[in-house]
Amino acid sequence: MIYLKLLGFDQLFKISSLKLNIVQIENIYIFRKFMETMTFECFLNDVITLFDDDLNITDEVCFSIINVMNLDLNTKKNLNSLNKILLKTAYGNLNNDLENLKKEVLQIVKSISLELEVSVSIKEEIKADDLFKIVDIKFTENQENILEKLINYIIVISKLQRKNIFLILHIKEYLTDEEIFTLIKELSLHEIFLIDFETRDFSGNERNDNKIVIDVDGCLII
Repeated sequence: MIYLKLLGFDQLFKISSLKLNIVQIENIYIFRKFMETMTFECFLNDVITLFDDDLNITDEVCFSIINVMNLDLNTKKNLNSLNKILLKTAYGNLNNDLENLKKEVLQIVKSISLELEVSVSIKEEIKADDLFKIVDIKFTENQENILEKLINYIIVISKLQRKNIFLILHIKEYLTDEEIFTLIKELSLHEIFLIDFETRDFSGNERNDNKIVIDVDGCLII
């Protein structure tokens, strides 16, 4: 079980991977604080604490999605993680291939050097990760609708950055109840938890929602 504790409140909120976990913040000042914190992930633990069977979980397991319409897998952090996975998978074979490639390049350089009658130097060490930078590996996204794109984005981020708790803003503004049900179903297969932050009530799907409310007076209702 995973429990969520919000800054200023003592109660623990049990979150589930089988439901959409909603933190409905009707107090604009408290919501603004959460917005600022989610924008700068390094400050997440200032307002959110996560517990797993009474053991503190750091904010390193959390990932924030501020804008559902602007999902970009090709960030520097994601691409670096991808390169590390590729390097780990193909390290041995790549090193052998790179040695052969280096010998061929050296022969070409020597030939040009003799032809131009000028000295030409070459980098002594060619690393496998240099090759990944040269070929400019990037993610390509083929999903046409926002639901498929969001599912793919969360699962990929989870694997690349080892995150299993995703904080998201206003998901009910973008997806229907049926689409949210599909999203949660897919993410639960990967043991991924989704926590949605809203400012108003969305009735009609209480059966599939796991919700707490901070009302306009700043009182927590579970």
